Amino acid sequence: MINNSEYRLILIGASAGGFKAVAKCLGGFNSRKDTAVLVVLHGFSEAPATLDEHLGNLIEIPVSYARNGGVIEGGQVYLAPPDHHLMVQESKFLLTNGPKENLFRPSIDVLFRSVAVSFGNRAIGVLLTGRLTDGTLGLGAVKRCGGITVIQDPASAEYADMPLYAQKSVDPDFTIELSGMANLFNRLLDDPLPPVKEIPAVLKREVGITGNIGSLIDGENEKEKEGDQPLSCPACGGPLTVMPNETVVHYRCRTGHSYTLQSLNESQGQQLEETLWIALRILDERLVLLKKMINDYERKGLDMLAKSNVGKLKEVEQHAAHLKRLMGLNE
Repeated sequence: MINNSEYRLILIGASAGGFKAVAKCLGGFNSRKDTAVLVVLHGFSEAPATLDEHLGNLIEIPVSYARNGGVIEGGQVYLAPPDHHLMVQESKFLLTNGPKENLFRPSIDVLFRSVAVSFGNRAIGVLLTGRLTDGTLGLGAVKRCGGITVIQDPASAEYADMPLYAQKSVDPDFTIELSGMANLFNRLLDDPLPPVKEIPAVLKREVGITGNIGSLIDGENEKEKEGDQPLSCPACGGPLTVMPNETVVHYRCRTGHSYTLQSLNESQGQQLEETLWIALRILDERLVLLKKMINDYERKGLDMLAKSNVGKLKEVEQHAAHLKRLMGLNE
């Protein structure tokens, strides 16, 4: 049984190209009874149930999906299950179906943050290949709580966005290619622990939010309401609040959705495109309805009613044509 006063956790987060990268960086790692490895693969929300078996066939360490309430055992690799956030509370797993963070569930940030708060300087956070900026907040949390931070060398990553953004935002302790990861892990686990750091209250609070333990806005600090931005959550429509962070600005809504500036922009872009398509569909349906109404009035000899709707038909046609031009569609 893992006891966070004696044991270490290696956290690995990866997105696009991540499965192969995780297998390679763990390929030469020596299994240790005083250390467990926890892995989040973004983009695997609908991963096959046998993903643990696939990874287990490629490395020498036993691999399994984390179970809610399960005790962490040393010498094991645990995967975040599909469509569940993986968290750690003391020496046990907590799985939640909470809101997506930076568009993902499971989320790298959620795991890294919870372990940073529970394990402090006994955490080793590792960020591998991936698109956008996922994982930077979590890696920053590991660093702020006294843990060791490692990124894959962006130049060697299949997708460099994630490690490159973390490199510029977090100033990780180690930047290394996949082939050197296992040796680095083995060496770090034999070295003395880094100095203990005080766990920031804001990180404890964020872990409480994600684990459905606390609320973002409480009566003890009404001033935080002043942090509400004139921005709304793309997922639920609630107001967004800036969360204090030393390196990366990010937002949360009251139901727990979380975004960096980049993922918020991406999500709003997706929402805008969906909204435009919905608007175009409604306009097209209204055109069909107005034409049916005009034909029905003309068939019944109700010329005045038919003429009154011809103007509406032309107006809707103009709106639809303008929207199609805005969306870059051929008329």
